[in-house]
Amino acid sequence: MLSMKFSEYLAPFEGDLRNECLRRLGSNLSDFSGMKEDVLRSFDLYRRGRLRTVQEFYRLAVSKGIIDLTVRANPIAPWLAENICEEIEGRCVIDVGCCDGTFTVFYAINHPRTNFVGIDLSEDALVAAKRRAEDHSVTNTSWVCADAMTLDAPFTRADTVIAQHSLYQMLPWDGHESLFLERLAPFVRQDSKIVIAGNRRRLNERKYNGYELCNYRTEKTFDPNIERELSYEIVVFRRV
Repeated sequence: MLSMKFSEYLAPFEGDLRNECLRRLGSNLSDFSGMKEDVLRSFDLYRRGRLRTVQEFYRLAVSKGIIDLTVRANPIAPWLAENICEEIEGRCVIDVGCCDGTFTVFYAINHPRTNFVGIDLSEDALVAAKRRAEDHSVTNTSWVCADAMTLDAPFTRADTVIAQHSLYQMLPWDGHESLFLERLAPFVRQDSKIVIAGNRRRLNERKYNGYELCNYRTEKTFDPNIERELSYEIVVFRRV
């Protein structure tokens, strides 16, 4: 049972998302457009130093409140947050690609006895995450500025690892699921969970090397901001 619903935690945005983004971005619109392409580039390019534009993308998006705005405008965000919350186990959780901590802080509110570690490449995003935790008087979070995919050694091992949208931003979806899980292996213990969530199709296999599928949830929704139906999924693996 959740102690706080997502709609209580973050008020939905019900206006015109595109116009509000344009208003907030103003003269910086040309800087913003196109940077998303860099965020979504292939894993090889991502690891060859395309980080400057990624950092710029998040610096602008966080400073203008675009990340927060798009989460509030996403009609399926409550479903994602609350269902992921139900999958959390143990005393230590790592949130890979936590961005500005919107979801991480929500998880921490609902699991006050669990320690949450948010990892993200963007220092600007983590500054916003720390501020969000303070605003909600949350004390069971910590934040690490790093690339989880290239860390040589883990700083801790978690009972649950959450990768919400991270897989889609770091790798092309097809053919690289096993690589993503392999890179997260140093962060998990035997029997730990990895929760992967986002708006892509289901993983190709029920079992990858060292991991076994233990839960799968999906939801469809019509997003009025882009005027089409989206399918979201939560895929849960357990380390075996």
